[in-house]
Amino acid sequence: MAKRESLGLALLLGLALLAGWIVVTFPMRLAMALFGTMIVGVAVMAAPFLGVVVYFILAFLRPQEVFWGLADARLTALVSGATLVSAMLHFSVRPDLSFLRKPQCLFVLVQWLFLYLSTQYGDFGVPEAKWMAYYNKMFIIYFVVLALATSEKKLAVLSWVIAISIGYLCLWANDRYLFHGWRHVHGPGRPGATFYDENDFAMVMVMAVPFIWYFMRYGKNRLVSLGLLGLLPFAWHGVFITFSRGGFLGLCGAMAWIALREKSRWLRLGILLVGVAFFVRLAGSEYRDRLATIGEYEEDASATGRLESWGAGMEMAASNPLFGVGLRRYMTAFPYYSNSHPRVAHNSWVQLAAECGFVAVGAYSALIVLTALSLYRTRKRIPLLQEEQRRTVRTLEGAFSGSLIGYLVCGFFLSMEDFEFFYLLVALVQSLDRVTAARLKKQPVEARIA
Repeated sequence: MAKRESLGLALLLGLALLAGWIVVTFPMRLAMALFGTMIVGVAVMAAPFLGVVVYFILAFLRPQEVFWGLADARLTALVSGATLVSAMLHFSVRPDLSFLRKPQCLFVLVQWLFLYLSTQYGDFGVPEAKWMAYYNKMFIIYFVVLALATSEKKLAVLSWVIAISIGYLCLWANDRYLFHGWRHVHGPGRPGATFYDENDFAMVMVMAVPFIWYFMRYGKNRLVSLGLLGLLPFAWHGVFITFSRGGFLGLCGAMAWIALREKSRWLRLGILLVGVAFFVRLAGSEYRDRLATIGEYEEDASATGRLESWGAGMEMAASNPLFGVGLRRYMTAFPYYSNSHPRVAHNSWVQLAAECGFVAVGAYSALIVLTALSLYRTRKRIPLLQEEQRRTVRTLEGAFSGSLIGYLVCGFFLSMEDFEFFYLLVALVQSLDRVTAARLKKQPVEARIA
């Protein structure tokens, strides 16, 4: 008992000294945020999954930018570092690397390798320390999620983090538009921040809509479900006020998928009618005029420029099939392959093939196909699960599949091959596939037949 008290006293003393050093060294707001992160880091060492939860709260809700004004604090890096160390210690005590056996992990590693090789051997490649650090963190977190999200409950917790965090950003976007006079709403923070670009911000809201819908649709608490139902119009309108055409198409794709999945034809019709009425009433004439140019690509300078950029990207990929022109070197290489004004590809597959080669884009495409197959297997297992598990798995599978559809539609018109939400989605789907398969193995044969 005395040893435990001494250890607790030493820990409190250490935290007090750390707090004093931080307060003296940094401005007050940053000092408070850093000290809070340190406390979280200590907690994460005991419960590594807590680090995953906190990481994605910081990554999606962006409180460091929305509330604290601390865009440069790099709190996600601190939390992800503590989570990684904790996970490594956890697995050193109880090693279980069975989560690595899925082919998705192989294709993630292949893509990771060729992203790096493109910086070294691409025709315009140069070492991109900043962007490789971003990809390194993203892929490491992918494997950490796979290792630690080992139950339906943990997957549900992460899914609620997505729904609540991005749901709040939908409200934040509407507040900027309605009460702060923003004409085109971008994400929080400053240029270069995550989700700052209007297209990125639209896409993250599109991918969150299925999470909000399915937690509303199958939630047990009626008040929570009503709250989520009230949040949906703000999410739809949040996409509209970014003025992103790719975001609009992605939203249409996600909602169409949700409608098709509903068994009641009256509910399917209701979703369609409400969506059309909502768009006509709240989209605004300026946004409707912009959307009207989607089909007028020959007259629309943006659309024709996009087609020219696709052509240039395909030329880059054909000329550099193995390593591409180099990670983040699309704009640099563009003048050598087109006389048009340089611009990004606005297509995830073209951008990735041009920058990192056909092997990288092949691995990326394989990830998408394998994720879709995992969702299909999971959906087939739902009737075989025990009753208390069906609701959770049905909710998660619906949210994941709708989000994937939204991503794929948006990704065809936007360069989103590096979108962290996608790789989290791949990890969540893979974990759900693994968890449900394990559930069925443990169930008696009689229960599965019943």
